[in-house]
Amino acid sequence: YEKVREVVGREFKIGEMFLSGKRRKLMGIEILPAMDKAIEIFQDVVKNSPYGEFGDLALFRLGECYRKLERYQEAKESFQRVIDDYPNSKLISDARFQIALCSQTASLKPPYTQEITKDAIEEFKEFMKEHPDSDSAKEAKESINKLREKEAESLFKIALFYEKQAQYNSAEIYYKDVMNKYPDSKWAAKALEHLNMIEKKKSRRRR
Repeated sequence: YEKVREVVGREFKIGEMFLSGKRRKLMGIEILPAMDKAIEIFQDVVKNSPYGEFGDLALFRLGECYRKLERYQEAKESFQRVIDDYPNSKLISDARFQIALCSQTASLKPPYTQEITKDAIEEFKEFMKEHPDSDSAKEAKESINKLREKEAESLFKIALFYEKQAQYNSAEIYYKDVMNKYPDSKWAAKALEHLNMIEKKKSRRRR
């Protein structure tokens, strides 16, 4: 067993080396960063020694590899496995936070979809609920605020589109949505300005 532990530990350290950005060498010449090799190593550690010393950490590092490669769904699945497979792991708090971070980063990439943003908000809320005393709780709260600003901006842009098309009734619905759902966002004040502008335009039409 000690021999196996030693081999797995050595393999794990090599994986961490590749994860940190070390480059593979071919004939003594450095080539591409070996993130794919890190993935392969961490997968082997998890497969061959799932409940050994490095099982949960290897799975966590696997998630970090996928996140660096912007393969967010695979990253989230790896972090979720840390939570599911290692309920007593010290990494559960970090894994839950990383899941939310993956959704947040994915939500910032085009095309924008409110579904991913909502997922990220809910995941950060879940993290804060489960780990209120975590060092990352403040960052989670700030991330929620940023994501809500993004949601408000999205609704505002839809309203602006309708306003430019002179479809004022539809525009008003979305501007009011911004004000009602995101009253603390910077877009709420802008929405009110545009509602007043629309009211003036409609008044001129009625004359």
